[in-house]
Amino acid sequence: DTGKPRGQDIRNGIFTMPVLYVMKEYPDPGIASLLERRQKSEREVARILEYIEHAGGVQYTKEQITKRSEEAVACLDRFPETAPKKMLCGMVSRLMERKS
Repeated sequence: DTGKPRGQDIRNGIFTMPVLYVMKEYPDPGIASLLERRQKSEREVARILEYIEHAGGVQYTKEQITKRSEEAVACLDRFPETAPKKMLCGMVSRLMERKS
C-alpha cells in the first residue's frame, strides 16, 4: 500500500506508468483531454481511473514490477550474502507486495 489516496497522482497532474502505458497503447482523446486539465472533479478522476484499469494499465504495471524485480534479484544473486544485499532484496520484495 502506498499510503496515498487512489487517484492522487492524476489529481496532481503526475502521470505514472499505468497512465503513460495506456495513453501510448490505447489513446483516447476524451481521456487525454481530462488528463490535461489542471482541475479535475472526482467524477472525472474516477472516469480516468476506470479507463486506465479497463485498458490494462494496472495489469501491465504489475507485470513490469514483477519482471523488473526478478531481474534485480537475479543481478544481486552474484554478490555474497551481506547485510546490504539482504536490505536490497527486502526492498524489492516490499515493492512487489505494494497494492497500488
